[in-house]
Amino acid sequence: MIPIADFDQPFVLETLQMTDDGSGGRIESWSPLTTVWAKVIPQSGNEAPVADALRSELTHQLILRYRGTLKPTMRLTGTGRILEITAVFDGRRPMRWPVCHCREVPLQ
Repeated sequence: MIPIADFDQPFVLETLQMTDDGSGGRIESWSPLTTVWAKVIPQSGNEAPVADALRSELTHQLILRYRGTLKPTMRLTGTGRILEITAVFDGRRPMRWPVCHCREVPLQ
């Protein structure tokens, strides 16, 4: 069992909305669903060359206090970060908390 005090970082769970732009393309926007509390566990970090510059990539594991449906098409925002959900472990496993593997998106 994870102590409730370990869930110390608030995030907004967002879902992707696609709308037609009227000229055959689509516009991407994010809609907030709910606020969740998470325990953040840093996983890895590396740098890769992208367009003649170095870009860092950080990955995290988040354990959430949330019982709804989580999908890899969602993201979490908060604490000055944007985290794309890349994989979700079902909360019915022995941990009893949903676990999300996330990639941190650089702020622009």
